[in-house]
Amino acid sequence: MTKKEDIFGKLNIKDYNNQLEEILETKNFSSETKNFLLTILYKIEVSYNDYYRVKNIKQTKGEFIEDIIKALRDNCESIELVKPSDERYNKFISQKEKCIVDKEKKNIISLYNEQALLFAILSLRNLEYKFDNEIVGKPLKELFQYGNNINAKEVIRDFDGWAWHIEAKLIESIECNLVFQNILMLLGNNIRTEEQLKQKLQQIYESEKAKIIYRLICRIALLIYINNHKNEIKKYKEKKLNFKKQLEEMEDKAKYLKDITFKRKAVETRIRTIDKCLTDVKCLKREFIKTNKELEEDRKIFSISDFEEQIQLEKNNLLIKLKDYNDKMLPKSYLKEKEVLKENLLILEVLEDKKDIYYYILELQKRFIEGIQEKIIKAKTRSDIMEIIYKIRYYLFLPYKDKQIRDVEDIKTGIYKTQEIIYNLACKMNVLNPISINETINSEVIRTILETNIIELENIELQFKAENYQIMLRIFDEDTIEKTIHYDTIEGLTARMGKKFRLFIK
Repeated sequence: MTKKEDIFGKLNIKDYNNQLEEILETKNFSSETKNFLLTILYKIEVSYNDYYRVKNIKQTKGEFIEDIIKALRDNCESIELVKPSDERYNKFISQKEKCIVDKEKKNIISLYNEQALLFAILSLRNLEYKFDNEIVGKPLKELFQYGNNINAKEVIRDFDGWAWHIEAKLIESIECNLVFQNILMLLGNNIRTEEQLKQKLQQIYESEKAKIIYRLICRIALLIYINNHKNEIKKYKEKKLNFKKQLEEMEDKAKYLKDITFKRKAVETRIRTIDKCLTDVKCLKREFIKTNKELEEDRKIFSISDFEEQIQLEKNNLLIKLKDYNDKMLPKSYLKEKEVLKENLLILEVLEDKKDIYYYILELQKRFIEGIQEKIIKAKTRSDIMEIIYKIRYYLFLPYKDKQIRDVEDIKTGIYKTQEIIYNLACKMNVLNPISINETINSEVIRTILETNIIELENIELQFKAENYQIMLRIFDEDTIEKTIHYDTIEGLTARMGKKFRLFIK
């Protein structure tokens, strides 16, 4: 444990209370708000260890709480709680809103419950996403920010210190959550730019497949974004037309380069004119008078010094443009720009192809399952195996439309194949006790056992018994019977009847 983790690990309710008292001295928070905040932190204290274990995440409880404290201290000036008696409450409910967050004014208006308030506070965090692609920058940023908030709120939404159950109806966006969880489980939580996303994908998939998956994520992000910002659809359609026109112009390479050369010469001529004005006072004055004559009265430049600043700024911008034109003349830049335009157009096809968002989400799930299989191939240690087993178990319970991932017929075969690979590998590496010498039967039985909400999988104990010409399997969470399964027969069963034993070898 690092020194930082050790300090965070020693935090308790008194520490949280003391920190909140310090915040309240400088904030306009009511005593009722303080009680809400303390309740949230208490619930996190109680449930975080289970959240940490089930999701197999890296962030410690102390680091998680410190993020919340920091958001309150640095990014929040006021919190208003909307009670059921408030006339605004029904409006929130009808619009399916749980909170309104104004980052600029650092204000929160939240429904009168801990989950809504926690989501609002999480929205104030500075996660420093720097997605700047012209087409998918904003959609990706919103997908990651929103997904991260849903993911973090889960600690009090689905965990209570006793049990774990995903409350699908309380998830702000099923689609956003599923895609973010795919990324989180496969690539981790340190992605902040498009380039990092591409690089992480290329570490798992071969180059062309990585491009396809990146495109899928971008298409889904764009569909979610325009569904939330319908006024943006027209702008994206216009961009698509512009990209198509640019690509058509680039197809005639000779004409394209000739146009760039013409534009570059025009920029160079203007820079020379500005340079002459900046070094010759008479020239500067003539240009100032000439420019002002052409401007309307309310747009005239006040003084020669203002004009000098203006043309210096113009020169700086022209130098950037000149560099851009010079770069475009290079063969590599020409090919790269052409590739970027093609990729943007492929992403923008979602605007008009009439396919439901779940078409793309389903395709992403298929690719995600392939990615997990790649991770299994690279697994070398018990820790690697356990991490994958926990991730698969969690993945199965994720909401998809009105069901769970484990019930989606189109990906069941892929999921079963992945489970068979990991469970049989786990048996060979002495992580799991085998149930049957038949690998297919072995994985089928273990798959049924691990479709469970037991938090600590290592605590699972099994007992096989003969009963009424059947084999009865009891699954225990330590001393508590979690569930009972009956089989007509289990081919190649290796377990002794009546003897209780652990599924996972310690």
